[in-house]
Amino acid sequence: MACEPLLSLRDYSLWRADGTPVLRGLSFDVAAGEILGIVGESGSGKSQLLSSLLGIAMRGSRATGSARFDGIELAGAAEQVLRPLRGRHIAMLFQDPLLSWNPCLTLGSQLIETARLHLGLDRQAARQHVVQALSDAELADGGSLLGRYPHEISGGMRQRAMLALSVLAAPKLLLADEPTTALDPTTQRRVLGRLAALREHGMSILLVTHDLGVVAQIADRVLVLQQGVIVEQGATVELLRAPRSAYARTLLDAARQMEGLPCLP
Repeated sequence: MACEPLLSLRDYSLWRADGTPVLRGLSFDVAAGEILGIVGESGSGKSQLLSSLLGIAMRGSRATGSARFDGIELAGAAEQVLRPLRGRHIAMLFQDPLLSWNPCLTLGSQLIETARLHLGLDRQAARQHVVQALSDAELADGGSLLGRYPHEISGGMRQRAMLALSVLAAPKLLLADEPTTALDPTTQRRVLGRLAALREHGMSILLVTHDLGVVAQIADRVLVLQQGVIVEQGATVELLRAPRSAYARTLLDAARQMEGLPCLP
């Protein structure tokens, strides 16, 4: 008997306050422990899809259709339904780590408070948990980072610390919005390696990216969005080898010219 998907969208649409569609009729599943890459040009609706699943899309927007997460309907869900899910069961990793941190609080205060809130730990246990999470994100001297403010560390370190924050409570689903944009190649490899390790521990990841090279390295499947509509989806290797849609072929050709793609098996 096949396992139920962790996340299942059926005819899912997102509408602006004025009735303009942002996403139209999306249907796809995400299994436990699967990484689904979502690609498309800027403005295709990739980031809005992630935000809408947590109920933090643009003001006045509304979602229709169905988006079921672990048996809970997210589309049109009330705040009291979504609030307990955020951070604890569904976490968000944003593109710009500096904007994601509170600049007035130390990294340690933000990380420790999150661990206490979601896991019910006392301060000492929360601190130990945080230091381990920073170590898992390849920030070996995590203890010394706790007293520093976000602007006092490099962009790559901020992103790895944000990844540690996102997965502190071991959520079932991680929504990653361009997590490797503007990172140097070494830091990008570290972040991707950590995402792959999380997948091995059963975490599902929705990975929004414009970088098909990243998709080729880490995603199990790929979904291609164009102007809020799915034009193609399938296994990563198959889609990147022989895309069926003209739009996906255009994206692939541009990626080969601009950034190069790793060899596919």
